[in-house]
Amino acid sequence: MAFTKTIIKSLANKGSGGKRVTHWESDYPSGGVINGFGFRITQINQCSWILNYRVHSADPETGVVVPVRPYQWRQFKLGDFSAISLADARNKAQVILGKIAKGVDPLERTDDDRMTLSEWIHGKGQYAGYYSLKQDARSFKEMERRIKKHIIPALGHKALEAITQKDVLKLRNKVVGKNDARVEANRVLARLSDIFTQARKEGPLKKDFVSPTLDVTRYPEKSRERVLTDEEAKGFMDAVAEEGDHYFEAFIWVMRLTGLRVDEARTLTWKQVDLDATQKTIIDDQIIEIPSPTVTITRMEAKNKTTLVLPLSPEALTVFQQIKKTAGSDHVFPSQNLRYDPDGKKSVPHQPFRIPWNRVRDKTGLRYDVYDEDGKLVSEKLWMHDIRRTLGTTMAVNSSISTIGKVLNQKHASATEIYVRVQQGEMRDAVSKAGRLITNLHGEVSLKTAEKEE
Repeated sequence: MAFTKTIIKSLANKGSGGKRVTHWESDYPSGGVINGFGFRITQINQCSWILNYRVHSADPETGVVVPVRPYQWRQFKLGDFSAISLADARNKAQVILGKIAKGVDPLERTDDDRMTLSEWIHGKGQYAGYYSLKQDARSFKEMERRIKKHIIPALGHKALEAITQKDVLKLRNKVVGKNDARVEANRVLARLSDIFTQARKEGPLKKDFVSPTLDVTRYPEKSRERVLTDEEAKGFMDAVAEEGDHYFEAFIWVMRLTGLRVDEARTLTWKQVDLDATQKTIIDDQIIEIPSPTVTITRMEAKNKTTLVLPLSPEALTVFQQIKKTAGSDHVFPSQNLRYDPDGKKSVPHQPFRIPWNRVRDKTGLRYDVYDEDGKLVSEKLWMHDIRRTLGTTMAVNSSISTIGKVLNQKHASATEIYVRVQQGEMRDAVSKAGRLITNLHGEVSLKTAEKEE
């Protein structure tokens, strides 16, 4: 049978015999036994009620409750034998077990007003509401993956205020692990830091709260410097055309000629492209309108949250004019596999042309050597982002660093509207000159797949 007043009185009178002992209710099997509920007697015969438990967490999507650390047990003191009755101790144990099942660790919080990290991210939805505003599918997935794989299992059960620098260091070291995943550890720390920042700005943390991530050192990272040489670029674009995939060829040319980021290009819609735009200018004291086709990346779609109005070179204009529009899709590069963002209002293509990209990359054998901090050689393949970087080096022949930064939207300070036309002139000149250099390398820019189908 389970604990009764008679059994407890007998155990208390018997004492511990000079050794700390714990009697578990599960040792008295019968209906109503609470697993982990115990009666502890110290060496000096002080008696108290305790609860042994494992921290649990409920998956926010499936609701499935699983132990966070399957092999690690924790012990919570319910109260002294002299201050709380058996019935009250059992009731308290049941209440706490219910909270544990929801991911609350009683040892990490002192009252119900202290929100756990898991509750802030998923339970209440505040932080989830923040990151659902991210428009690009890949970064959203990466954010979700790091939160679910690393942050929630390690710290989700803890109250936000109770998380210490030691906890963060432990998480960082665990992420690095045997595979020496230092870059991934940096990204996890950045996400955790942002979670605390949002909780301080909009949530339960006080304004003077100091994030435990503040003084945790990030690992040094070496920035990529890979760009295609003229010979490599020509061979690569020829291989792209040989794939015979109209939208893939157009996608790569758009990045080659505009310098758009990968996700900005693949989620581009025709509403963002104005091929008929014009701009007034003064020539020989006369105001005339000149063609000024543009692509606009709004601040909500741009990585750095800065709106980009990018002039198109004649070569880029030709490519956009040759891209086929697909009925029922507003995307420049449509996909049969659409994903809806969390608010359900916008569909975005799920594919970044990975299959043909990998095939062309392997076919051309474009790799380059990277050395880690210990001098170890690491061979990596070309990234899509390197196509964007290559345009920057092409523009560098004739354009200033600041103008290149404007074209690639790498400027951190927001520009005022009064300077938009001046910037447009500089940018148009830069992309036009780069377009002429690219034409000189590749010949007249045109989509081979468009020519075949005509």
